[in-house]
Amino acid sequence: MKKKNTIKSYTAYISQFPTGKYKEKAARKQWKLIKRRDRKQKRALKKHQKEIQSKETLKMMKKARKSSEKNNRNKSNNFFYKLFRKKR
Repeated sequence: MKKKNTIKSYTAYISQFPTGKYKEKAARKQWKLIKRRDRKQKRALKKHQKEIQSKETLKMMKKARKSSEKNNRNKSNNFFYKLFRKKR
């Protein structure tokens, strides 16, 4: 059975190496673990909010959709698409 990586184990791993590339590597791994955990929590919260669909959630979803449409509009497309695109 493979041992699951935890933040605690990497802090112990970092303490073994006072300086050098191994300390940086371990610190980077720890940062990645924290980032991954935060992302997972954020996704779970977003999923939960979508299931509830309160007024604030609907507002948030509308805002996200608006920003994604705006960003996608600026991406490169066919010449004719750009030519006849709606101007807002």
